[in-house]
Amino acid sequence: MDILESVGPQLLVHDGQNIVKRSPGFYLKGKTVAFYFSAHWCPPCRQFTPQLAAVYRQLKARGVAFEIVFVSSDRSPSDQESYFRSMPWTAMLYEAARGDLGRALAQRFSLAGIPRLVVVGPDGAIVSGDARAAVAADPTGANFPWAGPASAVATGGWASNPVALMLLFLVAWLVSNWMTKGHPAPMQHVPD
Repeated sequence: MDILESVGPQLLVHDGQNIVKRSPGFYLKGKTVAFYFSAHWCPPCRQFTPQLAAVYRQLKARGVAFEIVFVSSDRSPSDQESYFRSMPWTAMLYEAARGDLGRALAQRFSLAGIPRLVVVGPDGAIVSGDARAAVAADPTGANFPWAGPASAVATGGWASNPVALMLLFLVAWLVSNWMTKGHPAPMQHVPD
């Protein structure tokens, strides 16, 4: 995954009190990047954002090569801008986040809901498919980059997920067992 191409030609960044557009290279190249899928209308997102901001500030103060990219699910550009003002990191442009680039990221990371924090290493490999709980449990960032399981689809689909395979096997076994225990076959329609 090429991180620079995945966010578009520009990012939103804070420049004092202003929000400006800048090339993503300076902010992302060679760094561990966390994609933060979130929206202001989402109560769990609004609860998690201050926790993430506190950890982000601590990591930046220690000089860690790390950046967060906010991928907005807000309903309008003004909603995104208002919410982004509470964040110390970068953001995809609204049109990119809600357009093809945002959809491609959501598909790549198997996004099923928000908030979600996907951590990607400098090489583009997924470090953690959902680091939200790990960040919430690590207020100092001591366990950065919160390595954990990548999402099943992002790493090759449900077939590479041992839990999904176990559940599939269990269902197949139950159905097979039920069918071979003398249970009547399903009713069939007999024409008049």
